Amino acid sequence: MFNEITVVTSSKCSVIFVSLFFNITDITVDIFGNVYVAAKDIYQFDYRKKKFKKLKLKKGKYDRISSAVKGSLWLVNDKGELFERLGGKLFLRNRKSQFKAQDVDMSVNGEVYVTSNTHKTRTNEQGNNATANPLSDLECNLERYNPEFNKLERTGKNTGGNAQY
Repeated sequence: MFNEITVVTSSKCSVIFVSLFFNITDITVDIFGNVYVAAKDIYQFDYRKKKFKKLKLKKGKYDRISSAVKGSLWLVNDKGELFERLGGKLFLRNRKSQFKAQDVDMSVNGEVYVTSNTHKTRTNEQGNNATANPLSDLECNLERYNPEFNKLERTGKNTGGNAQY
């Protein structure tokens, strides 16, 4: 596998260009300015060394990542499991649910939202505005993580109009 990351820096800012050959599926920047990418493993950019370093994580291969307001990272692995990385430790957050996560993101006030796959039987849509056909194939659900009860709760209702949020 060819891994190429080019870093261009100036006295005022740093710009990170990531090659398509790196197999990156998601990227996030936390409130402290740390850059993370998901590419089956999770990598954090080291500004001093000007390269990404792999984080030592277990629990599978990661496809999605998002950073939370409080400084934690949220991860979705290839099995649809949702994890929060807090203080260097991983916590499974969809344990009390049969919900298989496809993607995770945060609202500006720190609420965690998770989507399911868009279709039950065919390849998941990645945002090209395709609709489920037949309609019975539509699965796209939206859930919100409730930290008080440590579980996901349904917030979105799948409709025939779109197969993604």
